[in-house]
Amino acid sequence: MMINKTLNDFVEKVSPQVYFILIGIWYIVYFVTIVGLAYIDPKYVKTLNMIIQFFIAFVLFIRFNPFQKRITCNRNDRIFILASCFFLLVNDEFTDYMRTFFRDRIDRLKTFF
Repeated sequence: MMINKTLNDFVEKVSPQVYFILIGIWYIVYFVTIVGLAYIDPKYVKTLNMIIQFFIAFVLFIRFNPFQKRITCNRNDRIFILASCFFLLVNDEFTDYMRTFFRDRIDRLKTFF
């Protein structure tokens, strides 16, 4: 149980910063890719996506596993849960829609000029 407590404390202190860095990178990569400012190989985007999903699963498992006798949910946990839900909801379908939306618009502009 001491390892669980130590790991839980570590995740509680480190997870918000790491999560926001990963999500920031994800937003930048998706924005650059969707708008078409640069080409980023989709396998890198998928790899970053998997890293973020594994990180979310790891943090949720450590912080809220059923083997803990007492679970406390602080402000960082609530923000993390909400942001993770948003990430998982928006992740695939919305980005595919936005990618085709912008690609169609850019193709129309190319034919116009």
